[in-house]
Amino acid sequence: MFFVKDRARSLRFDKRGGKMSGTAYMLPTVYDFQPISPKTKIHQAEKPVELFEAILEAITLPGEIVIDQFAGGGNLGKAAMRKGRIAILFEILKENIQKIREKLSIPELPLMFS
Repeated sequence: MFFVKDRARSLRFDKRGGKMSGTAYMLPTVYDFQPISPKTKIHQAEKPVELFEAILEAITLPGEIVIDQFAGGGNLGKAAMRKGRIAILFEILKENIQKIREKLSIPELPLMFS
């Protein structure tokens, strides 16, 4: 999910400009990035950080908020930090949360609710 401060941008194909309106460029139908090694994966469905960076570059602007409601390995959060976006991650598995904190160098904060 992507949030913007102003009016939401339409992500529809612009026939005149040959790209998606509201994006930096026409999104490709196929991305070619190396998959993550099974030895370093935190989550079974983890995607490469570079893939998320390419998508974020196309459909968000620096400073916008990106929400990942199934953080898994935290790679969307890492990509957002690298590209100057604000990331909010949700993950249900406590062991994944600890690994994401370590990956992103985020200190543990006390829970306000339990």
